[in-house]
Amino acid sequence: ISDAVKLLGVDTGLVIECLGELAEDPEGVVRERLTDPDGQPVTGVYLVPFHRAELSLAGQVRRLLGAPEDRLAGFQDVDWGAALGWLRRRTGAELAPEQEAAVRLALTRK
Repeated sequence: ISDAVKLLGVDTGLVIECLGELAEDPEGVVRERLTDPDGQPVTGVYLVPFHRAELSLAGQVRRLLGAPEDRLAGFQDVDWGAALGWLRRRTGAELAPEQEAAVRLALTRK
């Protein structure tokens, strides 16, 4: 709640009121029975768009994990220095080291 107050620049009471309205609306949130790290039952409450996005992402991860091999094996032997240099010259995009690593990972692993 405190993060929402800071991010939105509104009063705490307004955030609490709006969250309460969302929680009461059966179409505003999805409730799911879960287990916490100690094995105790808890209720997860998600905004509908975030719940759908999480389900979609989980499905894609399951699909990738079940794939028999890396889908982009052709990228295994790429000269990444040359490829990223070409990208930089062509588009002007200057990637941070973490971004370069993410590109390599995305194109060489499941």
